[in-house]
Amino acid sequence: AHAEDVYDIELRLEPRTRMLPGSPVYYGPYPSGYELDVHPFKPFQGDVTDVNALSDRTKPPALAVLSQSGRKLSIVRTGPDDPLVNAPPKANDFIFTHPTTYNALAWGAWSVIPNVQFFWLMDAVSQAAPIPAPHVLLVLLYAITQTGVFLCIAVMLFQTREVG
Repeated sequence: AHAEDVYDIELRLEPRTRMLPGSPVYYGPYPSGYELDVHPFKPFQGDVTDVNALSDRTKPPALAVLSQSGRKLSIVRTGPDDPLVNAPPKANDFIFTHPTTYNALAWGAWSVIPNVQFFWLMDAVSQAAPIPAPHVLLVLLYAITQTGVFLCIAVMLFQTREVG
């Protein structure tokens, strides 16, 4: 993305809060805000309708709301051509008004504790939705990995014990 690039986005749902012109915008593929496509930046200072202010290379790069009307959102890239954005907005991206943060300790615990929600297919079954083959293969791989990990832990715990 370069300075003055404008992206017109149609949101699936009406935003909960009004996004005013000049407000910062972040987006990414995950609803949790993990791995945003936009690096943290200082909010744009100035008038987003002023072309000279948008292309001012002395101001830090930013992504700002140009306009919002219902579910239609226009955002603009401002400042110098620094690597602010990894990729332009894509279909199914999630929009944020500030950069997201996460607790490393909680994230580590969440990633270590097995998540059995992947095995719960009742939502898809009750809604007569197809269960994609890649999902079934990933769940199978996850089950095999969990079984292997638990067997390794069991071997380590009982290796020096006499059982039976």
